[in-house]
Amino acid sequence: MSSNLPVNWLDKVNSPELLAFLQQYGEETYLSAEEINQIRDALNELFDNTPSNYSQIVYVNANTPAAATIFDIENPPVTNHDELKNDVRNLYVGANGSNWTYKTSPAGYSSENVVSNLGSQIAAAPEKTTIVDNDKIGISDSQDSNKTKFWKWSTIKAYILDYFRSQIEISGAVTIQPSWHGKLIIATAPSTITVPATLSANHAWEGYTMTGATVAWAITTPKSWENGTPTATPEKTTFAFFQRGSTNSVILLQ
Repeated sequence: MSSNLPVNWLDKVNSPELLAFLQQYGEETYLSAEEINQIRDALNELFDNTPSNYSQIVYVNANTPAAATIFDIENPPVTNHDELKNDVRNLYVGANGSNWTYKTSPAGYSSENVVSNLGSQIAAAPEKTTIVDNDKIGISDSQDSNKTKFWKWSTIKAYILDYFRSQIEISGAVTIQPSWHGKLIIATAPSTITVPATLSANHAWEGYTMTGATVAWAITTPKSWENGTPTATPEKTTFAFFQRGSTNSVILLQ
């Protein structure tokens, strides 16, 4: 803090000569006594509301990173590195009190400490049982160098609903795709749907045949029909396809 503060001069008054000068040349030329007093009062008010002691140095012991020691002007650090006692670069990291080094990029070390404690902090936090749209879930963005970001619950809901409401139109000879799971498959023209040899567990979807569209069925071993080879699905029909768990048994309801 500056040794020139607070300002302790007495109230200034305008001399007759100054008043005459101001009247002749205008108040924009010189400061009046009232303005000088106003500046003094503003400086002293700022001084009174400014902390007299700022923290200067933060020491983080690498052996116990959860505990940091903050030293200030009135409580200087005890160290054999005299040049550190009044250094205002703020953050030092070391293995013990006699070997401190300045950490030019403290973010990496700090993040290590946060990550190591994150699991226990979550476990100790209270549970929220009612989810609202503005609640956030932290993620690591794999498309942006794994930067930390978040999803709002409203975004997650919209994505899930859109995923399961999506429609896929088919015609001609097609093979069931992994992307069909959870979708509505619409046959717009006569089609043949082939069940591939492999499907993910619990693969399931619904289908519909438009006017004039029928669906014939084919299957690839080791998959097999649970209820025997199905007949062709007629036009304007809703049907459901699903695999029983991770087995090779396939069920068609129509």
